[in-house]
Amino acid sequence: MSLGKTACGLIVHETYNSHNDVPLFYVKEAIKLISNPESFVQIEVQFESDIGLALVTETEDSDTIVFARRPRTQGYSRFVKGKRCSLSRTVTITLEKVSLREAVLLSSWIGGSYPPEPWGRNKTLQSLSYWASHAFIWGQIQIIPGTETEKCPW
Repeated sequence: MSLGKTACGLIVHETYNSHNDVPLFYVKEAIKLISNPESFVQIEVQFESDIGLALVTETEDSDTIVFARRPRTQGYSRFVKGKRCSLSRTVTITLEKVSLREAVLLSSWIGGSYPPEPWGRNKTLQSLSYWASHAFIWGQIQIIPGTETEKCPW
């Protein structure tokens, strides 16, 4: 499905593997603001008012942490139990340019940018340290039943 064009005319598509956790209106508006993306780009777009809940938060040693698989992912994600989401006016979009004229939406979410998870193919040097101190908020994101574990798989 086409989501629209970037400021430089690149057509952005959503695929089966895209992780879009943002209402399409905001994704389409954010895409319009992206200019001249590299082969892989992650960009934050600020809106004038709150648009939803950020699902990632900083964690502390005293928090209850679990790991579980999310649908359409290859590895285990870190979750924190007992914390609340915070309102955000930021959308983060990750695109991969697949040709001179097209890009694919890899993921989008409400809230600030963060590095890929430590098991991902686009992981960075910051991935492990970031995800060791941040987590998705338990109960807010679908998981694959039966995959929950307290042992860190990475």
